[in-house]
Amino acid sequence: MLMNSTTARKSPIFQHDIETINQMINKYPKLRRMLLLQDVLSQFQTKIKGDPMKGTNLNWDDEAIVEPIINDLQRCSRILKQPIATLLNPSIFDQEALLFMCEQLEKVLNQKISRVRKLKEFLKIEKSLRLNIIELVNAALKNDIRFFKDSGKRLRLRYELLFFIGSALIQSCLKEIASKVTKSFLEEWWEPICPICGRRPHVAKLKDKKRYLLCTFCGAEYLADQFLCVNCGNVDPYALKFLYPLKQQGLRIDFCEKCKHYIKVIEEERLEFSIPYGLEDTSTVILDIIATQKGLIRD
Repeated sequence: MLMNSTTARKSPIFQHDIETINQMINKYPKLRRMLLLQDVLSQFQTKIKGDPMKGTNLNWDDEAIVEPIINDLQRCSRILKQPIATLLNPSIFDQEALLFMCEQLEKVLNQKISRVRKLKEFLKIEKSLRLNIIELVNAALKNDIRFFKDSGKRLRLRYELLFFIGSALIQSCLKEIASKVTKSFLEEWWEPICPICGRRPHVAKLKDKKRYLLCTFCGAEYLADQFLCVNCGNVDPYALKFLYPLKQQGLRIDFCEKCKHYIKVIEEERLEFSIPYGLEDTSTVILDIIATQKGLIRD
């Protein structure tokens, strides 16, 4: 069971994230909504940081237990070419712990986003078993948007809110997995979607003449083809373009002329300032503004 919020340890890393995000919100008010959601997740992470169970019935600090599980997940992922999250058995999550996490998330949402009024209603619905929270988590692991749309319609809740809740509940577990998989697994994946959570990246890093895609949800950093659109899979180099914004040394925007989606690229060897790990997306929001002005699309 999760420790309560009064005993959970505050992480200086997450505290720095929160401060940086708040600075960005003040600096870029047009991106307030996107940044506010990141702020909510960072605040939520501080509340559950000290729990080694991460909403599951496994102690992720116990290497003797976790290592064989990670090895088996990597092996199955390689064979099936599926992200690890889709292979997780949702029964590893503890329902009571998830409910506690929901309550902590509710507190942050109500504090940060005053217009969110439906979360208490959602908790009541879950407790009355009209919606099983394990099913919600399983849908988040599988990125099953149809489940969230159907559940949202049935419960008269915005499906985006349900998806956000489900994502928040699995994030700390997936971050643990991403930190424990082998380097070879991440470098041999060679697919545009994240090998851990299956989501599409918004940021890439260019180092040693290689492109690494960075999942800002679970933190996985994995090798990928430089000439590949992570949205539509286009590999035509003549339809893959890039922008070098003025006064943004070491930053660029890669985009696809076919689908108009873009990804932000950090060229580490040319970068003139340090970007803290975990804040790559937040620290490069100026690129989102430029890309939007150019008519490009971010998922």
